[in-house]
Amino acid sequence: MFDLYYYPIGQLTEPSILAAVAPRRADRKRVGDIFLAMLTLEGNASLSAAQQQALLEKAAEVYFSSGGSVTAGLRAAVAPVNEFLYGRNLRGAREGAVCTALWNVAVLHGNTLLIAHAGHTHTFCLTGTQVQDFVDEQGGRGLGVARTPSLRFYQTEVNGGDVLIFSARPPASWNAALLAGAPQLNRDALRRRLLHQVGDEVQAGVFQFQAGDGKLHLLRPRPTAVTPVAVVAAPAAAEEEARPLRVDVQSSVASASQQSTDALPVRRRRVETTQTPGPLYLTGERLEQPPGENVREEGEKSTSAEQLRSRRRSERRAEPGQRNRTMQQALAPVWKRLRNAMAALQQKMPRSFLHLPPLSSKAMFVLALLVPLILVSVGATVYVRNGEMAQHEVLVYLAEQKKDQALQVTGVAQQRAAWQDVLSQLDEAERYGRSEKAADLRNVAQQKLDELDAVRRINYQPALAGGFDSRVTITQLVSSFSGDLYALDSVQGRVLRLKATSTGYSLDRQFICGPGQIGPLIIGPLVDIVPLPRKNPYNAEVMGIDAGGALIFCSAGKGPDAIPLTLDRSWGKIAAITLYQDSLFVLDPASNVVWRFDELQQGFTSLPRSLEVNVTDMFNVIDLAMYSDDLFLLHEDGRMTKCTYRSDFSPTMECEDPSPYMLTDVDGLKQPLDVIAGTRFIQAQTTYPLEPSLFLLDQAGRSLYRFSMALQMQYQIRPSQSAFGLSQPMRDLTAFCITPLQEVVLAFGDQIYAAPLPVP
Repeated sequence: MFDLYYYPIGQLTEPSILAAVAPRRADRKRVGDIFLAMLTLEGNASLSAAQQQALLEKAAEVYFSSGGSVTAGLRAAVAPVNEFLYGRNLRGAREGAVCTALWNVAVLHGNTLLIAHAGHTHTFCLTGTQVQDFVDEQGGRGLGVARTPSLRFYQTEVNGGDVLIFSARPPASWNAALLAGAPQLNRDALRRRLLHQVGDEVQAGVFQFQAGDGKLHLLRPRPTAVTPVAVVAAPAAAEEEARPLRVDVQSSVASASQQSTDALPVRRRRVETTQTPGPLYLTGERLEQPPGENVREEGEKSTSAEQLRSRRRSERRAEPGQRNRTMQQALAPVWKRLRNAMAALQQKMPRSFLHLPPLSSKAMFVLALLVPLILVSVGATVYVRNGEMAQHEVLVYLAEQKKDQALQVTGVAQQRAAWQDVLSQLDEAERYGRSEKAADLRNVAQQKLDELDAVRRINYQPALAGGFDSRVTITQLVSSFSGDLYALDSVQGRVLRLKATSTGYSLDRQFICGPGQIGPLIIGPLVDIVPLPRKNPYNAEVMGIDAGGALIFCSAGKGPDAIPLTLDRSWGKIAAITLYQDSLFVLDPASNVVWRFDELQQGFTSLPRSLEVNVTDMFNVIDLAMYSDDLFLLHEDGRMTKCTYRSDFSPTMECEDPSPYMLTDVDGLKQPLDVIAGTRFIQAQTTYPLEPSLFLLDQAGRSLYRFSMALQMQYQIRPSQSAFGLSQPMRDLTAFCITPLQEVVLAFGDQIYAAPLPVP
């Protein structure tokens, strides 16, 4: 881990940069990350320091609460900053008020630094051996220009002592010769070198990594030494000699700040001391004074130590007295209700209770202790229940008022916000109880939101009674032509067969398909599986592939077959496969290639073709799907690349990267989005019967998105409120498939659920 020391230089102010570590409730993938960001404002409508700081803090909050890859987190983090600036510019367009921003952001994940830029800006990474200047010379758009920000990513490694510099417009003198050897300089020397013979317009944020335990240190420039001037009045009498001296350091600090071109403002205080005034100095972030001095804020009267202690004791006694009076006033209605409840309970006691046989003195003593406790407990319970239900009814009434207001709202975004507000109010109400009125109101609000978001809700039922062993994790699901399900258990790298029955599915415990020796081949743990067509030379229903490129063919009632895929070089890392008609497509992102093996009927004996695809961040592609001449590549951050080739004999494909998703709202307005906010797509599948469609599995929302082949969203599938009954899945959504019988099957680790597929 690293400690981070950082500071602004030039005209950059402290609110324009931020460094943050993962908070306690961060996503588990973000623990240990350090988030760095800087805003460089442009335009004629600036932001206040508070607004800049709030935007940076919101970006850090979104990053640490998001899931998925680091790049997905960075895309999520920039969204609220861009939305704020874009909305502000729309509102100020008539007056010509514009404020855009260049965006530098980086995340330290282990010792890997992932950097992202929006607009033409620079990030310098200075190590002991090299100077790296990360910049996109094509420029790109900054923030606040369009609805969807455009980011450019870079990656490097970080070691102790390395220095990172954010600067939108670095001086020409910041070349490799000047910046070389920067990690060997102390921080003051580095700052002086960066500011040497540069103009006043320079703005930059400097970050230095040191071995440590993840602590952040914001540094402020140390002003030049200033000797404070003591203003002492000539004593007129002996008692005046004991009067404390007054040292006004306000002008001293101000003059020191003027001597440093980029010094930050210091909180100014007037200091009183009963001793000879010693030197005052600025170290780090606080104004320190020599030990033993009695420091008071300006305006506080000079009193003796004993008088001060006496006054504070009096204040403390007054505070408890005030708290007691406040508590008595607050508890008065409570005691009144308790007395009424106890009186009612006494009236309802059976008369026979008053004619019990005489009790011993010991029993009478115990009863005397217990009866008041019981009465108080019963009364308190009655009061709490009545009070909570009354609070629930008030909050439900407020939710009804918000529902009436939401019905009058126009505009998709405004309607969505209004109905979300209704649900938030109901969530608050249900903290105090539940009612049929609240449940009905929730159904209305949820239905309205579903209409706005094109959501179809379905009732999932367990597909396999009892599920699998908890050590199983299903990461792939396919359905064969016979209707059986095949599930890939990533823990052991084996395939499990679920035989279709009239009531669901049953586990075939005799089925064997996984690692082991098959003939001369050693099959490793499988990484992906695909269903096979009815007619194939191996008479198999499912095919899998291991990390070494060996294929295994499996079917019920017989042992598996296996063949190796022939390649003229070594594999990088096989991430996924898909089978379309007679061709097998193998995703190898580590080698930056998609391989195409033709002729399933001949056992893929020919050498493959390398599809020439021009894709940014190919190493982040996690899944692929094929239909006709279109190849879909799903990125880890949720982007989609669509590649098309016109000839079976041409290896070159024309790619749109990214290819935007097209969403249509209830008003018929189409909105292209490179990434759909709040989603985490992890798998893709194309289906051909009836209407060709592309399905994407959203792990974050436990939902499934259905798109046309032009990436026009048709609807999303989500579970209804009572979808899973009492057996709510506790694990993340891990796999899905659409069966030939138009059924949706979902896997949550070791649990599998199924439901009919909604029609478009």
